[in-house]
Amino acid sequence: ISALVGILVYIILGPCLNVKMAHLFGVITFLANYIPNIGAIVATLLPFPILILDDQISNSTVILAIALPIGVHTIVGNFIEPKVFGDTMELHAVVVLLSLSFWYTVWGIPGAILAVPIMAVIRIVVSNIKHPYALVILRLLEGKLPGTAEFHS
Repeated sequence: ISALVGILVYIILGPCLNVKMAHLFGVITFLANYIPNIGAIVATLLPFPILILDDQISNSTVILAIALPIGVHTIVGNFIEPKVFGDTMELHAVVVLLSLSFWYTVWGIPGAILAVPIMAVIRIVVSNIKHPYALVILRLLEGKLPGTAEFHS
């Protein structure tokens, strides 16, 4: 997913908007995308000094060069990544977002980076506990709400 974001940012900045060093900003976006939230902000604002100092770039291009990568990061970070992480680790997308918020509050950036692996470990541990409460927690982590048919399966 990070490679896709880096390529999209490169395509937006390079061929579409003719920003100098677009390939470098694509690689930086790829690397920064591994840091949730903060990486997207850094990767979006990093080209700003070059955009401002280049006299061949119009004001509308500067606005597009900031707005379009923000749109890419917003869509990927809020919709695509939670869905993909949730499906591969059998966690609901809302659980992924809530765990990201919780662990970021507790440990800051390291907590945000470790949020999904921590929740995956919690899910594995809870799935191996044979207790009715553990089963309820497991179903909630999977996004199966009480009172539905799939909750009791």
